Parts: sequence; C-alpha cells; structure tokens
Amino acid sequence: MASIKAIKNQSEIAVWNPVLTGREVSLTSRALYVPIKRFSDIFFSFLALSLGSPILILIALIIRLESRGPALYVSKRMGQNKRLFAMLKFRTMYLNSDKILEKYNHLNIYGENQEEIFWKLKQDPRVTPFGKFLRRFNLDELPQFINVLRGDMSIVGNRPLPIYEAKRLIRAGHEERFDGPAGITGLWQIQVDRHDIKTDERIKFDEVYSKVYCFKVDFRILSRTLI
Repeated sequence: MASIKAIKNQSEIAVWNPVLTGREVSLTSRALYVPIKRFSDIFFSFLALSLGSPILILIALIIRLESRGPALYVSKRMGQNKRLFAMLKFRTMYLNSDKILEKYNHLNIYGENQEEIFWKLKQDPRVTPFGKFLRRFNLDELPQFINVLRGDMSIVGNRPLPIYEAKRLIRAGHEERFDGPAGITGLWQIQVDRHDIKTDERIKFDEVYSKVYCFKVDFRILSRTLI
C-alpha cells in the first residue's frame, strides 16, 4: 500500500485505497452525479427517520432520564465550501462538557499539542454511560439525517468539522478538503485502523474523497459502513 505522503497522482490513489479504482477517479460524470446524490440523500434520510422514529424517541427519553440537559446536542460545523450550519447529534456527554475540553489535552488520540487540528479523546471522562453505548454503535449520529434532509450534509462525505478544527485546517493550507460534500460517513471512517489514524492521514483521506467522489465510491463507502 502506498505511503500517504507518496500519493501524487490518480493512479496511486487507486492503489493506495481498495475502495477506489482508476476508472472511478474521473470527474467527467460529476455534474450528472450531484443531483442523483441529492435525490438519494433525501429518499434514504426520509426513510431512515420514518422507520426509525420509535428508536429515536426511545433514545431521546433515556438521555433525558439519565442526566440533566436536552436530548439533542447542537454543534456549529463547517461543511462543503466552508458553509456553516448547526449539526444535530444525540447528547452523549454531561451538560456543558464542551467548556472543559482543554482540560483533557493528554487524552487526545491525535496528540497532546493544544494546536493539534483534530480532537478526539480516548476514554473521554465527559461521556455518560448511555452515551458510551450510543457512540459504540454510532447511534448518536442518527439525528444527522435531519441535516441531510435540510441539505446541510450528505449521507456519504467528509465529516463536517467544529469551527476551531476547520480554522486550524484552513490555516495549515488544506482548504481543498472542503470542496467535497459533508457527510455522516466517509472514506477514513471505514478504515480498519480508523482509531489509530494520524492527523496527516485523515486529512489525506478527506482530500482524496473531495477529488474522486462519485456513485461507485459512495456506494462502496456506504456498503462498508453497513457491514
């Protein structure tokens, strides 16, 4: 498998990741795919929210009973073309936990530097017991189907970033990762070792997706997400 830093052209991208093949890197069908992608996003999001409504209501009720605060957590995010929007998630942390994030620098899986672009805490002490269950099965992401219906996101795309992460990424010269659609699941999330992915690797996954997304790529990403 080619090194992340060694990827220089489209043929190397195809070798580097088995989800991608040379034929799919072509952007000639992009204009036709965008409206199809939007239609499928609307259809499957409406289907998921309709069929899953009893589960959504049950999750919201348990969250409210477990700890003080609302069932939904609203986070300001930056998506495609640097567009800002309010992303929805089920609340998995105790109330006001975001205000003490810097207290846990040493738990950041991407590094302890306060200027590190991405933040994700290992064994996050701010997470509630039920929140751990939701995160384990990615159930906290279910409200984002509402964002997909609104047009804020797609089902498949690069993860929309918190403002502080997005600004650091832009300052580091990686604006092109915002050329691709924001999504619930994406290229780096389907990697076997995704919990051990380094900052430069995650950035490269996002930049690659922004350049090559099409029906076949999205279908394979979604298929691996569901498996």
